[in-house]
Amino acid sequence: MKTVICTALSCFSLAAYTREVNLINNSSFTSGKIHWHYSGEKDFRVNSGTAFFSEGSLSHYFDLGNLEHADPQCAMPANRFFRFRIKAKGSGKMTLQVRARKMLAGNAVEFAYRKSREYTLDNEIKVFDFELQEPDRFTVFHDKLTISVDGSIEIEDTSFYYLDRNAFRIAFVPECAVVRHGENVTVNIVTDKPGQQLTADLYCGQTLLSGYQPPERTTFTTGKDGIYRYTFKVSNAASDGMRLAVSDPETGVKNSFFATIVPEEKLQKYSAYSKKLAGKKHLLFLGDSLSDYDRGRNYPSIVGHYLPENWSFRNAGVGGDTLGKIYARLTGQKINRPEMYHELFKVMPDMIFIFIGGNDCKVSFFSGYKNTFTPKNEQRKLMDDITAELKKRAPQAKIVFISALDSFLPYQLSLAEPKVAANVNHNLFGHPEPTADFVEKMQSAAKDHGAYFINAREIFRNAADPQSLNVPDDGVHLSLKGHQLMAEIVLHFLASIQ
Repeated sequence: MKTVICTALSCFSLAAYTREVNLINNSSFTSGKIHWHYSGEKDFRVNSGTAFFSEGSLSHYFDLGNLEHADPQCAMPANRFFRFRIKAKGSGKMTLQVRARKMLAGNAVEFAYRKSREYTLDNEIKVFDFELQEPDRFTVFHDKLTISVDGSIEIEDTSFYYLDRNAFRIAFVPECAVVRHGENVTVNIVTDKPGQQLTADLYCGQTLLSGYQPPERTTFTTGKDGIYRYTFKVSNAASDGMRLAVSDPETGVKNSFFATIVPEEKLQKYSAYSKKLAGKKHLLFLGDSLSDYDRGRNYPSIVGHYLPENWSFRNAGVGGDTLGKIYARLTGQKINRPEMYHELFKVMPDMIFIFIGGNDCKVSFFSGYKNTFTPKNEQRKLMDDITAELKKRAPQAKIVFISALDSFLPYQLSLAEPKVAANVNHNLFGHPEPTADFVEKMQSAAKDHGAYFINAREIFRNAADPQSLNVPDDGVHLSLKGHQLMAEIVLHFLASIQ
């Protein structure tokens, strides 16, 4: 494969979409004590969404696997500003603490503790903020939050954010690279800040599972055009690829570029499909976390890497989305992360891919794993409504439904075991029975509306090693191998309809 070099920057613009997300599960205690752990000799209780405890500590542990995939900047947060906030009242003194998980070599772990000043509680609900910029470049995660009290406290709400200060943007052209071992990669680091000094940490490995090594750090200054050209070699020691984390030590603005190592067989297929693409097209991807997570190394990013120079794409996937949420976004209803659909049709798409269903098909424990999140009798109508809205907004676009996928069920069942034992309601994702029913409805909708249908579920089920296509954290989200297979499916489809 040729060295990756970008030469066309004139049409590139810096995205302005915020990724600020509260990373605390059960942040307002609406699900009782779940995800919170008390240490002390007094009682910890939750009533009507308010937590009560005294003389001790209350801790929350992040789901590191989820953070790894949900937003790349949640991993390796060096230089980033965080805010740990609680709304509380009580008596006595309180401190807030954030634990930094440092990885100095491979998977060897050390911990460091970031501690707030001491706060005084009183009988009025107040907001307490602990803000800090992570100082250690070897920190790969913030993995534990702790509220310590010498007295008593009532907590109404909590949050932990990496702050998006909107000082400026760091982006990359190309967005990502698909590579072999030993390949040289050149990427343009693009900002709207001429003469801006930045730091670049080059990691041999992309994810926690690959095993982080200490990064190779360099500093540089962008040119008069706000651009700096950076070249590196893909190490033979890298298992999944390389990661270039670029940040501003002053403001904490940060972004990551991924060079993903892909098997030779896949590289050959991608290239062969790419050569068949002609004309000029804009692709739009709508979906949930299977499209949203792992940006820079997921299937839309890989597809984008192999599109001809005069093709373009936009990935508008939003983690947690359902059929109902997609329809709400398209029709301007109030919903989380509305910026993800901002000016969605400013560049009119020629083809719209809809990859959805994982959240629609999840089944609840208290229903005997029978009732889906989106009721079965509403699913087909929502597919029809979404299709009608897309045809109204982009009448020339071809619509492509990609089937929902099964999970690797043993992982889901293993996660469910303690909740079943405690008789706590929960959901199973990707159960084959509701998923098969959903896929059948989707295929029928595609036929009735003259849309395309890709049965990715069947291809994934027939893969040589289905287990490897999902991350082991939950068996639901796609692994790098899963994204590579989905990219192959989409590129094959695009080549087949030329």
